[in-house]
Amino acid sequence: MSWLKFNNVTLTNGSVLVVITDGTSTAGIEPGYALIAHGLVYEIAGSNTTTITLSNAYLGTTENNVQAKVQPTHSPIVNLLNSAIQAMQNYAGTPTTPTEPTPDTTAPVINTPNNLVVQFANGGAGVAHSVSALQAWLNSASAVDNVDSSVTVNHNLAALPDPLTAAIHTITFTATDSAGNTGTGTAAVSISEAGVADTTNPIVAAPNNITLEFANAGAGLAHSDSALQAWLDSASAVDNVDSSVTVNHNLATLPDPLTAAIHTITFTATDIAGNTGTNTATLTVSEAVSTTVYGEDIIIPVQVL
Repeated sequence: MSWLKFNNVTLTNGSVLVVITDGTSTAGIEPGYALIAHGLVYEIAGSNTTTITLSNAYLGTTENNVQAKVQPTHSPIVNLLNSAIQAMQNYAGTPTTPTEPTPDTTAPVINTPNNLVVQFANGGAGVAHSVSALQAWLNSASAVDNVDSSVTVNHNLAALPDPLTAAIHTITFTATDSAGNTGTGTAAVSISEAGVADTTNPIVAAPNNITLEFANAGAGLAHSDSALQAWLDSASAVDNVDSSVTVNHNLATLPDPLTAAIHTITFTATDIAGNTGTNTATLTVSEAVSTTVYGEDIIIPVQVL
């Protein structure tokens, strides 16, 4: 059998039956032959005088008066074509457009070491950059990034005098990720000369000014408020001799609760030699705005009879 042409057949979505409406004979059609309609290939399972039965259901728009052809072919080939066609017909989605990756705009976070105190010998010039304790301290800094698995931490020691003189030196640590985002952090190195009287005050780092609210119609902000306590605890100090100094504040001398006003908090730190450093920050206390919504007055005209 060669090509067999049908001028009018009916294709029904979801049905294996192809109805022949133009009277063309189905004689000679065998299972495994191929029915070609709309440019698609279907394997034939059987036929009678008015219908052709497909091996798989037609999946497409139901249509009448469609032209179709039947071609003898080897069944495995048709099976392969039919599988590919069915996969295409079963695909109902819309091709996805590749999405652009979200740009990395987050800087690495620097984990700075604790402040360091180093003494050099009496009469010496200072602490050389190559001193092992200083190098180990610098190398203890680390950084973590939200994308890169590792980032290198650098510092500005090379920009400072060598040797480091008796003073409190601020070391800036930086780390830049592959997207160009740079994170920074600082720590202090206190350099002092052995045998020399300590007359240098600790340096107190006060927290940034802050505004805190208390509940609407409340009496004020309690000293025990967690946000207030966290802010107070964030103050720090560094001394040129002592490895650590305690920071105190004057909150206890203010009213409890704190009323709605601008309050100045004084932070102090005293080293073993009795030197005291101070710094201040501003605490603004305000009352939360009420969220109660009142309706507008409604004026209803009244006609006097």
